[in-house]
Amino acid sequence: MFYPFLVVDPRSGLQYRLTDTGLAELSLSPKAPEWAPGRAILENPDPVWRDSLANAPVETMSAISTALEGLVLATGDLRAPAAGAMEDSRARRHLNALIELWRKLGDTLPEGLAPVRHVLELPHGRFLDPLPVVQGSLDPHAPAAMKALYARLQQEFGAVEAPAKGRPA
Repeated sequence: MFYPFLVVDPRSGLQYRLTDTGLAELSLSPKAPEWAPGRAILENPDPVWRDSLANAPVETMSAISTALEGLVLATGDLRAPAAGAMEDSRARRHLNALIELWRKLGDTLPEGLAPVRHVLELPHGRFLDPLPVVQGSLDPHAPAAMKALYARLQQEFGAVEAPAKGRPA
């Protein structure tokens, strides 16, 4: 997984997109547990999608997994949220079911996100090398989790200005 912003190698000045592997190495992130929402969906299907699962299991598991990954990325800390105050509706039942599924999965996250949560929870000064970000390189449509990682790296290491167009870095 590549993250939607640029970082700078402090020795060479090279700007590049950080990967989950690179982030895991620089932060000494532990090996991530396997992300397997399909098993959790099948073990005890939520009443919200039980009938759909019986009629179209592959399609339903795919839709649920995709929605769950979207929910994970929408959180700034990569932790299961509380649903908050919503009136009883189909949307609320689906959101609550997704949150409950995420809680069943425990500390697992979709591929590439475990190092992000590890970094977000690290105390300052625990990286092997500095990792400044390129100012303004964050994709404005990036999900909340990526915005939080960008902010965390910027807070820890600062930001470097992007080279002016037409000038080499």
